[in-house]
Amino acid sequence: MKGAALGSVALTAVFALLHHWRHAALWYSLAITFGTIGYHLAMRLMVGLIFDRCMHNRADYSKPWYRQRRFEPGLHEKLRVRRWKGRMPTYESSLFDLHKHSWDEIAQAMCQAELVHETIAVLSFYSARRDALVWQLGGIPGHVGPQRAAGSDVCGHAALQPPACCAAGKKGKAPFSRLTRGDQDRFEYVTVR
Repeated sequence: MKGAALGSVALTAVFALLHHWRHAALWYSLAITFGTIGYHLAMRLMVGLIFDRCMHNRADYSKPWYRQRRFEPGLHEKLRVRRWKGRMPTYESSLFDLHKHSWDEIAQAMCQAELVHETIAVLSFYSARRDALVWQLGGIPGHVGPQRAAGSDVCGHAALQPPACCAAGKKGKAPFSRLTRGDQDRFEYVTVR
């Protein structure tokens, strides 16, 4: 998984440079694809590493967060978890080996793994929001992409005009939204009258 993450990041850089030099849609698509893959793999590795360094597989499994909820037994039956749970891969299977660890240690490692997976789920949604914003702005920053507004410069300082059907505001005024760049990673819409 580490090699795949590094490879994806490296391929992102290669295809972004090719797109910069050749401006071909193929290089652009491959840069976005490998960038997304690289983000997801690297993010999963980093989250696991951070939790491992902080908790050392010593979670307190008596806390309410780890207790089974009322709906879970029914959900497990509907999903038929008993049939496939033994086939699920783990990143480090030695953490769950009964020959090396006690039941208590395995339970603590399982609780830590649960926290890792919940954090990964949240950060995956963050990625989807970020990717949608990158696509809306036209892709790789510094390049004119498919949905960049006419009249915008290549650094992302775009004046985004609304469609003609809704350009006129109340009482003849014509407000429009302008995308401003607050800092390198934060964009916000400002209404201009």
